[in-house]
Amino acid sequence: MTFDNDNSISFCPYCGSKEIITESDYVKVEQIKNKRIENIAYNKNQNELDIEKQKLEYELKKKKIENQDQTKTFLIIEGSFIILIIIGIVLYKIFC
Repeated sequence: MTFDNDNSISFCPYCGSKEIITESDYVKVEQIKNKRIENIAYNKNQNELDIEKQKLEYELKKKKIENQDQTKTFLIIEGSFIILIIIGIVLYKIFC
């Protein structure tokens, strides 16, 4: 006989007979409590996973913004250096 926890039915795979298993109210209450506890634990775990996922996404966005800022700073410094070289060449041509 196999037992189905959700429906409280035992089933024989050989002959196909089914029997309803009668349980006391105390057993049913405990089963309901256990299912609620399992659901609460599962939901808590899912919430923790969602929070961790959001933290990782935030860190990735933060690093991406920092990289963009570093790239902008590098381009500004590089552009300023090129402009200084051009001004130096022009001044050299004018005065020499």
